[in-house]
Amino acid sequence: MNQSLNDFLKSFGLLDKEGNLRSDLTKESLKKLYDSYASATEQVEKLNTILDHTPCTISWISTDMKYLGVNKTLADIVDMKPEDFIGKEVGFYTQNGNFKRFVQEVLDSEDVQLSEEADIEIRGELRKFWLVGVKYSEQNKILVISFDTTKLKNLENYITKSSRFASLGEMLADILHQVNNPLTVLMNITKSLERSIKTNEPQDRTIYTLMRMEKTISRVKQIVQGVKIYVRPVDNLDKEEHCISTILEDSILLSDSTLKNKDISVDAIFPFEEYTVKCHYGEFLQVFVSLLANSIDSISKEQPQRLIKIHFNDEGDFLDMFFSDTGSGIPEKIQDKIFDSFFTTKGNRSGRGIGLGLCKEILNSADSKLSLVKPIEGFNTTFKIRMPKKLS
Repeated sequence: MNQSLNDFLKSFGLLDKEGNLRSDLTKESLKKLYDSYASATEQVEKLNTILDHTPCTISWISTDMKYLGVNKTLADIVDMKPEDFIGKEVGFYTQNGNFKRFVQEVLDSEDVQLSEEADIEIRGELRKFWLVGVKYSEQNKILVISFDTTKLKNLENYITKSSRFASLGEMLADILHQVNNPLTVLMNITKSLERSIKTNEPQDRTIYTLMRMEKTISRVKQIVQGVKIYVRPVDNLDKEEHCISTILEDSILLSDSTLKNKDISVDAIFPFEEYTVKCHYGEFLQVFVSLLANSIDSISKEQPQRLIKIHFNDEGDFLDMFFSDTGSGIPEKIQDKIFDSFFTTKGNRSGRGIGLGLCKEILNSADSKLSLVKPIEGFNTTFKIRMPKKLS
């Protein structure tokens, strides 16, 4: 008799002590049992096929941190057979130990399920995985499902950079205008200074001209520095403490020409204290510029009041920052979608911002939160950023 069938019959108490079929069984009852066995076997084979060809890796692990089994997807990643994993220590094929640490955390946790994103080094290549660990069999075993998100993460980084440069392209015309104006002023000042020297004009007038020149050069430098920070890659930079007011000032400066072109005023009420946030300066600059750009885009020239208000609230351990505008507002039916990736209300127009979804992710990485809140009185849209507060 087939061993699997023998085990199946034994589990149901259908064999006697000698391993033979019990004499009181009828052919009809045996046929029903065999059909049930065949159906169950077929379902198991189907399940195994699904598990082996699913695009995620699956591991069954014992409480002593040994593999009970894996699916073909995981075995193929390291050019092994699934059966070669059985009995081996968890994560033996990785180089940095993050997978093993995650499994241990699942074991030690009081929760039945844990999940996290982790960098796992396999054959010298660092890959990103989303890990989900679940306890089963009365919490004596662990099932770990992991999704390789490396390509998705690379795409996300590409989109982030593309969005940043696309938004920069839209801003360049305005920025060049901002730089061109001071340069024109500089040329005129230079000519004025040249005349002053030739005609021996009073010294105080010459000093005044030089001061104007210094101020104009400083503005050009500020604009250029803002652009450099905006496009600077942050992949290999550590987060540092940066003054929130300074970031806001730079974002308003980068948006200044567009604001003037659309005749939009900015009422920025800065906090009395100098607060800092641990972040990448360029990323926070992108967020503030993007929120300003969204407000600018929503305010039409036909609107009687064209105003953006930025103010702060001290909330104990946190500092709340509000961006409000008198634009067209955000329809209620799309308010729950505005932070979704790739969501836009601008059709084929790319806009000047990096997208609210990316803004939210950037802020999340600095332990800050972006949300759409009830508009303050006299305005149609208000966004709130909540940041951990730290005095400079």
